[in-house]
Amino acid sequence: MKHTRILERGFDKMGTRKIPVEKLNKENFSNYGEIIDPFDEEPRIKEDVFTFWNDLGTMNIKGKLDFAYLNVIQRDNIYKTLERHEDTSEAFIAIDHDCIILVTLDKNSKPDLETVKAFRLEAGKGFIVYPNTWHWLPYPLKDDANLLLLSQKNTLDNDLEKVDLEKELNTTLKIDLSF
Repeated sequence: MKHTRILERGFDKMGTRKIPVEKLNKENFSNYGEIIDPFDEEPRIKEDVFTFWNDLGTMNIKGKLDFAYLNVIQRDNIYKTLERHEDTSEAFIAIDHDCIILVTLDKNSKPDLETVKAFRLEAGKGFIVYPNTWHWLPYPLKDDANLLLLSQKNTLDNDLEKVDLEKELNTTLKIDLSF
């Protein structure tokens, strides 16, 4: 296994930037998207046998909504690729385990490495990334995690742009899991 030394600026000798994990909340995520957290809102209906929340977030889509199921497996937490969707937002809801999400804003059609952040997504909560927010697969804090993924139908075919961070920006990103 390759060992890297993190320098003061947050980059190592190989160009890997170590990203600290922050608590996910509406204030620190507002530039990247919306938080889906029913327990942070008053329920619309509360009765003896159920509690119901609605209007927890809004997605920017055109046409049909695609419901997908995503299983992510714990892996090396070096991020070499990011993706974005120019025309649609995308929602992730953690079903069973906490995950780390990595996001960054766009600058001149590339990830803006000055705005990259990592957030802890708790099971039972979710987030919506705005169009043009660069992101990648959530990193599970257990062996794996399952997520519900919502996006515009055919997003993978019609609205997916990936960037190879090593080749195009001469860097990689690493989540600091020492929290």
